Amino acid sequence: MMKYLSDLDWWKQFSTNLGGVLTALMGALAILNIHYKWLTANSINAYVTVVMAVGTLFVGSFATIVNTYLTKRAKEKATVVAVDYAQEQATSEDAEREKIKAVVAQVLAAQNAGIASTEEETKSTATTK
Repeated sequence: MMKYLSDLDWWKQFSTNLGGVLTALMGALAILNIHYKWLTANSINAYVTVVMAVGTLFVGSFATIVNTYLTKRAKEKATVVAVDYAQEQATSEDAEREKIKAVVAQVLAAQNAGIASTEEETKSTATTK
């Protein structure tokens, strides 16, 4: 549930749905000739605005609280995450270097093989003359 409450899009969808339901309710009651002074288009817009304001306040507050290191445990967890990330980056850089070395070795081997075959052709041509 907290996953949804901390999402601003969820609050937008909820307020839109609330506005739609209240508008439909107002229309249905008007057809039945039942009128409430407090249920008008302006009051529905006010309800939707209040829900959006509460949602924005909640999401902003939640993000601030979650992303602030208030406890020693949170600081330690952030340090562990940072160290793990640094290690992953170093490992991926090392792997990339090894790939480049392998490609360079293949290119050099191909060049050496080409030079060796050219030298053999030159020797065989010289001996046939």
